[in-house]
Amino acid sequence: MMLGPRVEKTDTMQIHCKTCGAPLDEAAMDRSRGLARCRHCDTVVELDFSQPAPGARTYEERAPVAMPARFTLDHVGGQLQISWQWFTLKAALWAAFTVIWFLALGGYYANILGPGGSAEAGLVTQQILFTLGHVIVGLVVAYIAASGFLNTTTIRATHNSLCIQHSPLPWPGNTTVDDIRQLYSKERVLRGKHGRRSYSYELHVITKGGEQRRLIDRLDEAAQALWLEQTLEEHLRIQDQPVPRELPRH
Repeated sequence: MMLGPRVEKTDTMQIHCKTCGAPLDEAAMDRSRGLARCRHCDTVVELDFSQPAPGARTYEERAPVAMPARFTLDHVGGQLQISWQWFTLKAALWAAFTVIWFLALGGYYANILGPGGSAEAGLVTQQILFTLGHVIVGLVVAYIAASGFLNTTTIRATHNSLCIQHSPLPWPGNTTVDDIRQLYSKERVLRGKHGRRSYSYELHVITKGGEQRRLIDRLDEAAQALWLEQTLEEHLRIQDQPVPRELPRH
């Protein structure tokens, strides 16, 4: 069996995984074989009870992040409630695109159905059918624009669970998650034409059963994801721990 990296013992007698830096639970250690499995990154590591090697990997605590603009925080009936409206400049751009799109379609229909349009009924039907895909695209874009103007995301946190709701227009991602072990933030890189890149940020969860899933996506700034992570972990009384592929800690 191929072993993962060795782990080092710190000055505080706490053994950490050298892959992700998380502390190793005593229950996860097989001292007779000198092995342990990290519950955070699932790496099998070889135990080393000697002094830390020079240059051993360490992690710093994150500095507190200020509450982002557009976010609101309330305490309602013992629950923590965080909400923010979706509206940004992107919503206005989607709305403008929708108007231009349907104006162009309207002009096309006026041309084929008007006095100077096609005389043959069969040809008119073919031309209308040809544009059905364009109509569907326009309706999808219109729905995205409308959600950008109207929708709000609300997170309600009890002492051990999170409920996430996007409303009033239906949108994927409404969920409830219980038995939360850790929250962490990630950066998503979107590659467009000509190598152009854009970035969005996400909030993910790890449950006590080991399931990992995305809770929130399409955040514009890293600070938004980090503030959500810190605020929710504080409310849930979860100690922040490093997670592989999370946002850098510096």
